[in-house]
Amino acid sequence: PTVLQVESHPYFSNSKLIDLAQKHGMVVTAYSPLASGGRSSSGHLIPHDPVLSDIGTRHGKSAAQVALAWQVQRQVVVIP
Repeated sequence: PTVLQVESHPYFSNSKLIDLAQKHGMVVTAYSPLASGGRSSSGHLIPHDPVLSDIGTRHGKSAAQVALAWQVQRQVVVIP
């Protein structure tokens, strides 16, 4: 299979490119799924992001686990 490796995380979803690649049968691999120290527009890091933390708390998971699960649900292979 053809594989496209792109940066993708909750602060930079890269959705248009991922959708296009998947539409054409490519497997998409996301690097930096935890934003490699990147911060949200409000200055949060993924492990301490209040929205991801809230979702994680409701499901007994960490914010990082929520971010990784989001990628898997999008059928994106993740390289943490």
